[in-house]
Amino acid sequence: MLKKTITYTDYNGKEQTEDCYFHLNRVELMDIALDLPDDIVDPSVDGEVQVHLVDKLGTKGMFEFIKTVVTKSYGVKSADGRRFIKSAELSDEFTQTPMFDKIMTEFATDDKSAANFIKAVIPGDAAKEVSNIVSVAN
Repeated sequence: MLKKTITYTDYNGKEQTEDCYFHLNRVELMDIALDLPDDIVDPSVDGEVQVHLVDKLGTKGMFEFIKTVVTKSYGVKSADGRRFIKSAELSDEFTQTPMFDKIMTEFATDDKSAANFIKAVIPGDAAKEVSNIVSVAN
């Protein structure tokens, strides 16, 4: 799970700072991965998986991919920490804030920041597990 503190100016002209939480579980990651082109992942001889997102998706595709990861990973932690609550309504609300505008602008202009975000919202070895499942499914 990633906690990202975002400072922005709200629609009343007031500066705000909020903590936002992002996380993808394995099922959500598989859902995103299955929507990607079949040849985007290459299993490697040395056990490392090579992902060719930029080459296969292009600039617009990469922007849409990052937007999908951001919106699907956004959620609210329950008070007791047992749940990470996500819904279409929460995602819609988030995309209507200056926070979403700020984070997407950051990722669109800073490849390293976007890559670090994606790595941070994916749990542990989930990316490797999911790529194995996706390669079997395709």
